[in-house]
Amino acid sequence: MKTKYVVALISILILVGGIVVGAVLIRSQVGKSGKAAPSTSLSITGPLQTIYQGQEFTSTIDITTGENYVAGTELLIRFDPSVLEVISITPSSFLVPADTVGPVIDNQAGTVYFVILLPPGADPKQGSGELASMKIKAKSPGTSQLSFDSGGTLAVALHEGGQNVIQNLSPTTITVASSTGGGDATPSPSPTPEATDTPTPSATASPTSTPASPASASPSPTSSPTIPPISEIPDTGVSLPTIVGFGVGLMLIVGSFALFY
Repeated sequence: MKTKYVVALISILILVGGIVVGAVLIRSQVGKSGKAAPSTSLSITGPLQTIYQGQEFTSTIDITTGENYVAGTELLIRFDPSVLEVISITPSSFLVPADTVGPVIDNQAGTVYFVILLPPGADPKQGSGELASMKIKAKSPGTSQLSFDSGGTLAVALHEGGQNVIQNLSPTTITVASSTGGGDATPSPSPTPEATDTPTPSATASPTSTPASPASASPSPTSSPTIPPISEIPDTGVSLPTIVGFGVGLMLIVGSFALFY
C-alpha cells in the first residue's frame, strides 16, 4: 500500500512541475508577441521649391511605426487659413486596403479631419511609408505651419488594447511668396506736338478700362460630423489561470486513483 502512495505522490510532483514549466514558457511567448511601447511617428513633408501666391502644391503625411503594428490612424491637421487653402486629402500606399472616414476640410477654421484604417481581417502594418497626400493652394503671401493637433491625432496598433501608440508628431512650415511680375508699370510721358501755322488736331486714344478681378468667394464652413471612434483591437494570448485550473483538476484525478488503488 505504501508503494502505491509513493507512486501517486511522485506522479503529482511530476504533474505540478510540468504545469509550472509550461506556464513559464507560455508567459514568455505571450510577452514576445504582446504589448510594445508606443513608438509610432507621424510627420508632414512640404515642397522643396518656392511656393508663390495662387500656386497649387502637394504635401505628404509620412509614418514610421517602430515596434508597433498599426491598424488605423485618426488625423487632425491645423493650418493658417489666411495663407493656405486645402483642396483635398487622400490615402497613400501605407495602409492598403484602406477604409476612410471623411475627410472633413474646413478652410474657415483651418482644420482637416481624416480617418484611415484597415478593414477587419487585414494584417496590421509595420515599417515606414506614405500615409496620406494633401493637395493645397497658396492663398496669399505669408507663413503657415501644417501641424498635427496632438489631442485629435492618434494611431491604434495590434496587442495595444486600443491605446494611442504615437510617440512623436513633426510639423512643417510653408512660406508663400508674392506672385512674380506683379509690379505696377510706369507710363511713358506723351510727346509735346510742335506748333504749326495750321495746327492739325491729333486723335486722342480712348483709355482702355482694366476689368476688376472678381472677388474670390469664401467657402462656407463645413459642419464636422460625429465620427464613430475606432474600436479597440483585442489582445490575444493564453490565460495562465486557465492552465493552473486545468492542472489542479488533473492533480485531483491522479490523487483519487492513488487512494482507490
